[in-house]
Amino acid sequence: MTRHDAKLKSIGNFFDSRAPQRNTDYETKPIMGYEQKMTQKAVMDLTNPQEGEFILDLGCGTARDFLELSKSARCIGLDYSMGMLVESKKNIELQGFEANILRGTALNLSFKDKTFDKVVCKDVIEHIPDWRKALIEMRRVLKHDGLLVITTPNRLSMYKIEQYTIYAAFVFLRNTILFMGKLMFTKNKFFKEREKRSYRMSPQNPYDIWKSEWILRKALKKAGFEHVRSLGICFLPGFFIIRKLPRRLQEMIVSIVGYFEPFLRIVFHRFGYDIGVSARKI
Repeated sequence: MTRHDAKLKSIGNFFDSRAPQRNTDYETKPIMGYEQKMTQKAVMDLTNPQEGEFILDLGCGTARDFLELSKSARCIGLDYSMGMLVESKKNIELQGFEANILRGTALNLSFKDKTFDKVVCKDVIEHIPDWRKALIEMRRVLKHDGLLVITTPNRLSMYKIEQYTIYAAFVFLRNTILFMGKLMFTKNKFFKEREKRSYRMSPQNPYDIWKSEWILRKALKKAGFEHVRSLGICFLPGFFIIRKLPRRLQEMIVSIVGYFEPFLRIVFHRFGYDIGVSARKI
């Protein structure tokens, strides 16, 4: 197995482990639910699916967007994670749609040239090491003048700033305390076990590289796309801290931010948690 294959396998395993809980998290956790709601709304706005169109949902996850797209257009879902595809099939059949989903990788799409009217790729490219190659594959399977819609986490958002500062400081302090505790109490199993967990507990995906709008638009242009629209998505004030708040407070924050979201999406679109970009094949 090559190093690249090993990396893809670890990414697939990560999402396999998250798949069974994914929809429950969206439905029971206010912050995650709001993020999903706003991102899906932006995707539908940018895509504007029409009857008769053929759309590829690339990285379909648990098929939440697939189901929305399928209400207007013919849709195929593709994901690399078997766990996600199992959950997709359940959700699609539960809603009475045909489970037209496949396993595959964005780096080698198993479709003929110029197959789709539109390709939707929501919060996927940050998990693809060779994501620029994936853009070329997306262009290949799009029809002439076809539309690509991408969302991806924004490295200029409050989320990323918080991750680099507050969360990083918290992790450093925690690991330091556990390491010192181990040195001072060498026979204490509590500190030994907690120290092991602290270095292996990282909740991040094995590959999770966020982009800025400028980086994404530059890569799209190089891959043969013309920029159409950009949107900022989800303007919650960070993530790591507010998700620790009581549920009632989380719901209040979501309600307040939701009220101002349409305004923030236009005025501060470069600083949303997610970037939404549509681009046309040229």
